[in-house]
Amino acid sequence: MAEAGTEPKPKKAKVLSEETKKRKRESDKIKGRTRINIGPAFARWRELKEEEGCPTDADLAIMLLD
Repeated sequence: MAEAGTEPKPKKAKVLSEETKKRKRESDKIKGRTRINIGPAFARWRELKEEEGCPTDADLAIMLLD
């Protein structure tokens, strides 16, 4: 706990190597191929997921498609 009148030290930002950045970009690109944006329906999606007892978004999507 910080003493009275002192502020906690700010966290240092991690410095990533160019190779790490490149791998991250590739990973994000692959993940982006399977993502969809359902906008304002997101809250309803979460409610339905919970009501149906689906552990993952993929499980809910499969149930709805079947």
